[in-house]
Amino acid sequence: MDFALVTYVPFYRIHEVIKWQLLNARRLGVDYVTAYVDNVFAKEQVELLGLITDKYNEKVSIVPGNWRSRCGTWFSIIRDHMQLGKPFVVIDSDNEVAEPEKVGKFIDWVAKEGIPLAGVLDTTALING
Repeated sequence: MDFALVTYVPFYRIHEVIKWQLLNARRLGVDYVTAYVDNVFAKEQVELLGLITDKYNEKVSIVPGNWRSRCGTWFSIIRDHMQLGKPFVVIDSDNEVAEPEKVGKFIDWVAKEGIPLAGVLDTTALING
């Protein structure tokens, strides 16, 4: 299955990308995660984010911005990834894909139906009741 794994996170929660999204990428068979990082307004923040991408050897692609809202971030995600020509899956930054087979089936269905965007939200909340 060929898709882009995407998440969005405010700057102060970038650690969630490392903790959860790299794990999700491994479980779903994806080579990298694209993280849209909001509340980035200073050159020093961009430099810190660069250290993260350097450490994880291109497994994390960061798109910094100062959208100051989820909606603004989503609009950028949609605009950028619609140009890829393949489905993309957005997973909340603090969610773990605990059942990758089920999520994989969902993503396969999305791709088969030609749906360009899929969101997987609160997967851990669903599993824990």
